[in-house]
Amino acid sequence: MKRHLLLLMLPVRLSAQEPIEPATEGRIWLKVPPDQAPISSVEVSTGKSEQVPWEDDPQVRLRHTDIQFPISW
Repeated sequence: MKRHLLLLMLPVRLSAQEPIEPATEGRIWLKVPPDQAPISSVEVSTGKSEQVPWEDDPQVRLRHTDIQFPISW
């Protein structure tokens, strides 16, 4: 079964006094609920995905995925 992720970007208004630098990297954390099967693998076209390293419990680590990807403007 393939699952698709929809990335939504919303415009934000800032005052003219605040300089804006565009982001160069994005990050998403996927969390699977305990009553669902863990995602066996996540593939990204650019960037990387890995199980979260900060969780000590291996069962929790299986259900959390950290995805990092570059942003180009």
